[in-house]
Amino acid sequence: MTTPLPPSSDTQSPSRTLGGWRTWAALAAALAAIYSATGLLRETQAPDSQMQRADISYDAWSMGVTSVLYDSEGKVEYTLEADRQVHYLNDTTELVNPRLQMSQDNGSNWNITARSGRIHGAAQGGRIERLDLSDQVVVDQALLSGEQVRLNTAFLSIYPTSETMNTDQEVTLTSDYLRQTAVGMHGNLNQNTLTFLSQVRGNYDNPAPQP
Repeated sequence: MTTPLPPSSDTQSPSRTLGGWRTWAALAAALAAIYSATGLLRETQAPDSQMQRADISYDAWSMGVTSVLYDSEGKVEYTLEADRQVHYLNDTTELVNPRLQMSQDNGSNWNITARSGRIHGAAQGGRIERLDLSDQVVVDQALLSGEQVRLNTAFLSIYPTSETMNTDQEVTLTSDYLRQTAVGMHGNLNQNTLTFLSQVRGNYDNPAPQP
């Protein structure tokens, strides 16, 4: 007669070993999930940081800017001021509250202001190729006769080298005796002329004769 032996510690060890492997497998799965999530987070963050770096498209900015350009004889051609300027990598410069003063050989002075401006390129010596002004553009000129002339428009392009300016927007010209509106305008600053292109309307009051 054979009497069965009671279970020994050796016969219980396989069940404990199996339970231990299950615990280690669960821990390994949890760690793998953590590392996988961390890697996914890195992958999703990398494009954002690269995109943020790509958004930085300017290389210089300054506050309270004043630029003075002289001609070959040492005379001031124009003075450009702005509350702030930002230079971008595409060779354009954004201006906040630009103020342009241009002195002509004929003795006339033009004072031009706007809420914003953009410089497109600059030739050698810092000469501006084109200056676009927008938002409440005002052109003031004092004539030799003492009469004050003001031009208002929403947009104006100025070419300092050729001393010309133009716009395709509506313009309003006012002086002591004249109020005139038009759509589109071309100006020659050195010749002191303004040419209105279309839809020209105006009123002129003859000054009272002096006694």
